[in-house]
Amino acid sequence: MIKQIFSDMDGTILNGSGEINTKTVDFLKDYPIPLTLVSARAPMEMEFAIDELGLTGPQIAFNSGLIFEKNAHGITKLLSHPIPHDLAINIIDFIKKKFPKATISWYTANSWNVFEFNEDVDYQVRLTKRKYHLQTEIGKEDIYKIMILDVKEKITCPLTAALRKNFSNLVNTKTTGPKYCEITSCKAIKSSGIRYIQKMRNLQKEELIAFGDGENDLEMLKEVGVSVAMGNAVNEVKKIATMVTDSNEEDGLVTELSKIGPSQ
Repeated sequence: MIKQIFSDMDGTILNGSGEINTKTVDFLKDYPIPLTLVSARAPMEMEFAIDELGLTGPQIAFNSGLIFEKNAHGITKLLSHPIPHDLAINIIDFIKKKFPKATISWYTANSWNVFEFNEDVDYQVRLTKRKYHLQTEIGKEDIYKIMILDVKEKITCPLTAALRKNFSNLVNTKTTGPKYCEITSCKAIKSSGIRYIQKMRNLQKEELIAFGDGENDLEMLKEVGVSVAMGNAVNEVKKIATMVTDSNEEDGLVTELSKIGPSQ
């Protein structure tokens, strides 16, 4: 019996416009099995989905860099793994030197920061509906994620390869589609967030189901009893998943969860 659902956001529970289809909202908002969102996004970029679905339990941001619960006053941190500050600065300096045309942004628990506004930033604003903060330098707040935006898809692959080569074992560097390279703490792996909630709720592996589509979902899908790849998932995800469902545009979560039991 499934007792806990985990779902990635972009490309999984969200459609191509960064929204949740009405059919999925109607099905999930009163669904009797708890749902935890597991995302590379920041908490502020997850809030709309948490509210639309009426979620009250722990949620996983920054690929498990921050596990939190949303409340009337903001968020309560349950587990926090920021990137060591000096390391974050070194990585940003490396990107500036080796990839001077890269659009660099970084996230604290409560803000999205950029050095300049351009078409990459505009794309992200339209997708996430979030406000950016223009900064001339990096502050002292904890940095949970460094993100490289690449709308024209020209540097994501070589930049990711360079970061993995030069900062291996120090941080996790993942691509979430051809437009994004995202760097988080080496402790920020989606599977670790799954284990945290599994232990919190005293659940067995076979009682967990997870949905995903991208490279950064692989560890999560291997951590659960039932793993579901979206129809739009990359081949690596489809190969290791228990099953493949419909795409994010076709309400794939609803397709599979309907087989477990009706929304009540």
